[in-house]
Amino acid sequence: MTSGLSVCLIVRDEAERIRAALDSVRPIADEIIVVDTGSLDGTPGIAIALGARVESFPWRDDFAAARNFAFDLARGDWILSLDADQILENPEALPHPLTGEGYRLRIVDSGIESWRVGLFRAHARMIGKIHEYFDPPLRTIDCGIRLRHEGYSGGPNESKHRRNIPLLVSELAERPDRLDVRIELARTLNALGDDSALDDALAHIDPSSPPVAGYIAMLIETILMRPALKRPEWVSFYATRWFPTSPPIRWILARLAADAGDFELSRTHLQS
Repeated sequence: MTSGLSVCLIVRDEAERIRAALDSVRPIADEIIVVDTGSLDGTPGIAIALGARVESFPWRDDFAAARNFAFDLARGDWILSLDADQILENPEALPHPLTGEGYRLRIVDSGIESWRVGLFRAHARMIGKIHEYFDPPLRTIDCGIRLRHEGYSGGPNESKHRRNIPLLVSELAERPDRLDVRIELARTLNALGDDSALDDALAHIDPSSPPVAGYIAMLIETILMRPALKRPEWVSFYATRWFPTSPPIRWILARLAADAGDFELSRTHLQS
């Protein structure tokens, strides 16, 4: 273990995106570690050409296991963990000096902002087959780093949705209290044309409690986009109360109000 910052990624078939991700972290990385879980598109070669250390890890339906393998390879005493479809927008925001156990980073995805622990001391490890998290939990503070999620070119990636479903089902069976996994399962099934799990996810949300990161925002956005779905009245109310600055939610509410003939309310949503 040496002083410095190790940037760790786990990847598979990310040849289109990995260059932008690695270029974005190069100004702050003392080393870049890429763990490949079975790419067929030349991703490892691209990463090597860009100066990354590349190692292979046989995929076993467990994201935490793959991430921990990458963390084990890190030689720095701090780790920045990101995905190949994430771009570090402001490397100058890296805290100096790094203190404490870890930092939460701002994730920007299609106009919706959420926070995730992504910068932490190298001893930390994760659990969870999907939507993995630190165990034991880290004491964290927020920092100014922003990661922009680029998503998939050409729209939703059906193969990744279908890959994730059994992982989400398995993780939820082991840890049924994980609302984030329940919501992500509902949204994934909905993306494949099955909205049967949306009501179940909605039923597990307590309107009197604050939202969980960005997951409830994404669930509400998904439900609002399907006006034919039955939903309690509080969905629209809490959409504006919890996420007053979310452009996607405001746009959907404005469109729904216009469809109902309430153009004044529609204008209010657009101007908020």
